[in-house]
Amino acid sequence: WADPTLANYGSAVDWLLTFCTAEGVPKHFQLPADELVLCAFTASSTGAHAGSTARNNISALKVWHAAQNAEWKGGSRLHYVLDGVDHLTSESSKQPPRPPISSTMLRALYDGSDFSDPRDAVVFAAACVVFWG
Repeated sequence: WADPTLANYGSAVDWLLTFCTAEGVPKHFQLPADELVLCAFTASSTGAHAGSTARNNISALKVWHAAQNAEWKGGSRLHYVLDGVDHLTSESSKQPPRPPISSTMLRALYDGSDFSDPRDAVVFAAACVVFWG
């Protein structure tokens, strides 16, 4: 993993450690994180964040454990808790569907691009691939 990716994943570790401190979790259960600690940490976000946020945090923690060569203790209980957080996500935490990209938008991107700039050329090429598949 790239250093910036691991730094972003480190935020999830910081949140976990903050949670552990607030809840008085003994150090030997924190890292590598015990499954019950992971479950409690995940459940603590119920109603406050979307289920996808909880899943992203757990994914980040799993990658961090792998990068540190630490045992990952997440298992079936954690999956059940993640499913529960998904089901209990408040409507205010969910994003409404966004309108699709239109050919008019693609044309506006084309008109505003400077194709002598490699970045503009790559951005437009990527937009075309996404638009047409």
